[in-house]
Amino acid sequence: MEKIYLNLLALILFSTAAMGQVGLRTMEPTADLEIVSNPTPGVDNYNGIIIPKVLSLPITGTDAFPKPAQAGLLIYLDSGIPATQGIYMFNGTSYVRLESGAASGAFYNNGTTTFTNTTTMNIQRSGNVSIGGPLNSGKLNSQILSTEPATTAPKTGFRIDNSNKSAADEATYGIFTENNSRTTNNKVGIRTDVSSDGDGNHIGISNNVTDNITTAGGSVIGIENKIGDVGGTAAGIENYGIKSTIGVAGSSGPIYGIYSEANGSTANKVYAGLFNGKLGTGDVARTKGFDFPTDRGTVGQVLTTDGAGISTWSNPASASQIAFYNSGGSNAASSTTGTIYRTGRLSVGEDRFDRQLNVTSPALASSALTTLGSRNLNTSTAGVTYAGNFLNDSSTASEKIGILTEVSGSGSGNHIGLDVIVKDAPGVTTNYGIRSDVGATSNVTSTSYGIYSKIGTGASSGTNYAIYAFSEHAASTSDPSYSGYFRGDNFAIRSEDDLNGYNLPTIDGTAGQVLTTNGAKVASWQNPSARPTTSARLGLNSSQNITSVNSWEKLNFSSVEFNDGSAFNTSTNRFQAVETGIYFVNAQFHSANPHVDDRTVGIAIYKNNILYAQYFLNHHANGQVYRNISSTLKLLATDYIEVFFISSITPFIADSNTSKTFFEVTKM
Repeated sequence: MEKIYLNLLALILFSTAAMGQVGLRTMEPTADLEIVSNPTPGVDNYNGIIIPKVLSLPITGTDAFPKPAQAGLLIYLDSGIPATQGIYMFNGTSYVRLESGAASGAFYNNGTTTFTNTTTMNIQRSGNVSIGGPLNSGKLNSQILSTEPATTAPKTGFRIDNSNKSAADEATYGIFTENNSRTTNNKVGIRTDVSSDGDGNHIGISNNVTDNITTAGGSVIGIENKIGDVGGTAAGIENYGIKSTIGVAGSSGPIYGIYSEANGSTANKVYAGLFNGKLGTGDVARTKGFDFPTDRGTVGQVLTTDGAGISTWSNPASASQIAFYNSGGSNAASSTTGTIYRTGRLSVGEDRFDRQLNVTSPALASSALTTLGSRNLNTSTAGVTYAGNFLNDSSTASEKIGILTEVSGSGSGNHIGLDVIVKDAPGVTTNYGIRSDVGATSNVTSTSYGIYSKIGTGASSGTNYAIYAFSEHAASTSDPSYSGYFRGDNFAIRSEDDLNGYNLPTIDGTAGQVLTTNGAKVASWQNPSARPTTSARLGLNSSQNITSVNSWEKLNFSSVEFNDGSAFNTSTNRFQAVETGIYFVNAQFHSANPHVDDRTVGIAIYKNNILYAQYFLNHHANGQVYRNISSTLKLLATDYIEVFFISSITPFIADSNTSKTFFEVTKM
């Protein structure tokens, strides 16, 4: 083998030196390296080339990794770890595995699974095609990357040129799109998105259509839309030949939904817009705007609207019906003295129609101005007369108001919501500044107010009067003068939070009676000696034994001798004040049995379960024991008092005899 290697080396050196080319088994190589196969290969002697084998591909950044100048270098990965085993070629940046010799390609011949190998065949593929960049959201994608040099990058992303010169009677298309999808979302034929970048005009679709400048040529159409051309359009939905939406509520500058300009030499045949069908303005819901008539009308007629969205050609005389009709008919008002009416709303002084009649005065600073005035000069003496008569006969479920006045906060003078001036006249029996009849013609079952006045809030300051009444007349008259006169079953005065107060009596009472409250929001006329009192005297139902020594225990008084004012509660065995005041308490108990021992025995008054007064005394003799205590207390409404007893030795039993054991309370 050493000899073979030497001969081969000598041959390579000789060939290289002699010819600049290398030949194996040939003296006349026709390429940089030409190897002629061995015609008689034997055992372990094969035709072919074995390239260097490696167990792993060189790693980037190591000395073994080739440089770009070694592009084309071949090695054989023998281990299959981590990449697939096989022949790899260095392409200048990385190693690429050379695939097996199976047939491959990017496209099939149309209608087959045979890879195309010509540039003239019709071709197809199932995957997406991207041209110019990685964009692949569509089947066919064309992209000009922002990284391409601005001077050499193409300006058109996708261009189609149909130069078919056939004169056959059939349509030709630059672009033909069909959307046969079944989506439940929008289904679009062509969509264009133009970004906000750039300072020039931004155009979604630009059409340049040129005719052939012959009289025999066809029509020239910039955009032709056929909606429902085959099966018509569905009922109940909106259909648009062209729908244009531009801008938002905050947009500025001139804005045109559709801009059309027509130029030509024949003036009567040049139209910026020609509409074959009804033409209307306003919104799609037809709540605004109007429809133009589709007929020509006659000479001298004017365009007239009915106020409900329809306009027609009308004679000038009938055109005045746009303002008012004569009362009781449909003829236009033609005089200034007749009674007239209209069904539409009327606005004076301001373009505002949120009310049936709107009157707005100009902003004048020179003098006072009455915005709306009404004066009744009727001289008839019969019947009721009104300067203004307002009937709210609506069926709203919200508030229903006869007259609403609003006075703004501007201005430094007095602010008056309703100013009424009624002048007296000889023979007039009754004058009313304001007269309110609520439910006068029906049976009112809900809460009703003849006058309801509310002023201020919790943050208001100053003196506030919900109602301020002042009545004055001559001192020489004996007629009564009332700043307030109230007729009804109840008259109440309440605190601001409506938690306190009282109802005044609506009866006369009798002479000498005084106004007395029961502490429960009701005042009444009472005789001074008959004013309600609070007093009670209680005893024990049965004798009561002390259960423990030197511990206060409550005496359970439950036998009632009298309980005026119902202040004593037999369930809790306590007296509870129903009103604030000074109370006198007297209590006593007596032992049921005589006692011969020495012991300490006491009695006490408790207020709100706290010891208030007590009396202790030692007992040293043979005989019965009694203790008594009296005291004066100030009680607030709901304060309560109880009686307790105590003994240093048990047993000790309080006698139930009410003449010996009792509990007395009197409001002073």
